[in-house]
Amino acid sequence: MVITNLLHYLLALAVLVTLVATLMYVTKAIKAKEDKNEKNACIKKAALFFLGYLVFNAVRMYLESGVK
Repeated sequence: MVITNLLHYLLALAVLVTLVATLMYVTKAIKAKEDKNEKNACIKKAALFFLGYLVFNAVRMYLESGVK
């Protein structure tokens, strides 16, 4: 029981970290108006973190729904 609660908290933390990283890289991409290479690199990193966010959030919602 304690281990499952800890895993749920770690999964929720992973969701938050990936969301914050996505927002950080999107902001960096917006600020890099002049440098196209940096802008594209930031957009790719933001997309990768957003994909991670979607996966972690889907797993978290699945586990919290109690589907067996």
